[in-house]
Amino acid sequence: MVVQGTSPSPGETALEDHVGAAVRRLLEQRNLFLKTENDDVGKVVYVCVDDRTPGGFPVGHVIATAGGRTWLAYARVPKGGFHDIAQVAVGVPTFDAAIRAVLDHARSADILRAVERSPGAATKTYTAVVDPGHAEWLTTLEEPQGITHLGGGRVRFT
Repeated sequence: MVVQGTSPSPGETALEDHVGAAVRRLLEQRNLFLKTENDDVGKVVYVCVDDRTPGGFPVGHVIATAGGRTWLAYARVPKGGFHDIAQVAVGVPTFDAAIRAVLDHARSADILRAVERSPGAATKTYTAVVDPGHAEWLTTLEEPQGITHLGGGRVRFT
């Protein structure tokens, strides 16, 4: 997991140390990273897609409240025919849970679209983790362009 932004002050623990293994895996699987910034409100941590642009494409952010004892979470959510930033969680007790709240609302289609539109984007291969039964079912379907049966219950989408 990559974290960009300000370094912790002496005696302060880096925020990435407060992200649990499950959330780290989700960030890595979705090609996301955390970017920390300080503004008038305080510390803001953005969850961004690595779309090869400086700073990435933000899909949400979290803000510490009550002196860092609770967190607010905001995420891009569908609104009509577009996406808008909306508050998705209030008073979250841990940084890890706040990042999880953003990830719970981050839409795969929105993330993939940002990566596909990134500078120098070429044909991409996407990986989806599904249960073995579903993977086997996918392999029984006729293979349209962009779907390749790899065997052993594995399918590649391009």
